[in-house]
Amino acid sequence: MAHKSSTGEAAGRVWKQLSKSGEISVASLTKSVQLPRATVDRALGWLDKEQKINWNSKGNIDVVALTEEELNAIQ
Repeated sequence: MAHKSSTGEAAGRVWKQLSKSGEISVASLTKSVQLPRATVDRALGWLDKEQKINWNSKGNIDVVALTEEELNAIQ
């Protein structure tokens, strides 16, 4: 249970950062939320499963952003 809860809390931190930053590289996101990369990866998986984020690549860099629906929900 603790693992699921900590992943959910990390997903909340990641979502909040994405709402502020917009599209961001996964590496920069990891630094911004000050969590281990594995934790950020789990949080992004959670948000992806919930269809709250979009993935993109810029060259060889993975970037992530909230979906339009999520962005509209916070306005």
